[in-house]
Amino acid sequence: MATRKPLYRGADGRLVEMGLSDEIPTGNLPELTELAVPATTVIAGAWPGDIIRFDGTVWRNEPLSFGSPGAAGSECFYCASPTLLAKSAENGFPILSLASAPVTTGELELSVTLSPDSSVILAAWKSTAALNRSSLPGGIWTPLIFCGTDNATGVTWDTRSVAEIVGSGAITLTTTGSGTSRTVTASASFFSSGDAATNWLETPKGLYPITAYSSPTVVTIAVPVGYSNEVAVVGARWKILFSTYSIDINAISPTEMPLGWDSMQNTFTVQAASKLGVIDQVANSGGTGSITVTMTYNGGVDFTQHSRLYSTIPIGDGQGTLATAKGFAILVTNIFS
Repeated sequence: MATRKPLYRGADGRLVEMGLSDEIPTGNLPELTELAVPATTVIAGAWPGDIIRFDGTVWRNEPLSFGSPGAAGSECFYCASPTLLAKSAENGFPILSLASAPVTTGELELSVTLSPDSSVILAAWKSTAALNRSSLPGGIWTPLIFCGTDNATGVTWDTRSVAEIVGSGAITLTTTGSGTSRTVTASASFFSSGDAATNWLETPKGLYPITAYSSPTVVTIAVPVGYSNEVAVVGARWKILFSTYSIDINAISPTEMPLGWDSMQNTFTVQAASKLGVIDQVANSGGTGSITVTMTYNGGVDFTQHSRLYSTIPIGDGQGTLATAKGFAILVTNIFS
């Protein structure tokens, strides 16, 4: 069977096959297919690995992990509702869901205001299912966020940290002290020296940075002014695997722009019972005055309107948790070439 070559429209109006050494003449572009017609195609934040799926009305791009039955790909996790723990006087930012499929019950927003040269945690996201594996493969992780700001005079970006959430199981935690620095004592060995200034501690009241390590049973955490001590509670350590940084957020709200980027990582050893977590921290480098950053999550009928995270976890190896959907799909490759 003959190999079909790309076509372009020649000067005489005829379609011409392109040879390996040919260049497209100036002003003559390849013929467009229906998938390239804006009126019938919705493409936003596309990158290699997306698929184009027909939803009955228009063509849309989606993560391969959501729309392509039986095809190779990696699992995608969505920043989504419901809220697992709301922001309060005892918890500085909300903990929301990290879902294995899009939540389309309506677009929601998170906002935070930053003074010049400062950074603030916007939200944390937590999966409800165990990883059910002993390692996360090395490769490319790809975050996508939809966000905007009311002031683009400075450089504003999002730091997305990906964490392994290790539960304390039968080990209980008790906090003591006063003020914004508290001592946490575990009923058995639970902490490691690498926790200090890197990892986080989750309790029933919130998620707090570990600021100092004293022993396998004692650490120090930073808490809000309104925090009250807890006694013999079950918690979890958020072990930060890696952090990756977005490009400048310069869309002016209420318009949110999609920001997608890649982060190459090595293999991570994890525990099968652990869960996956994400922490989003936004920063404002200078500029004029304070800024407000807004991120959107969930969405409507347009599956592209989601903040999400492509993992390196392969689909179909018996360990993943994502259920695929049926439907006709076309794999999109070489988006950036």
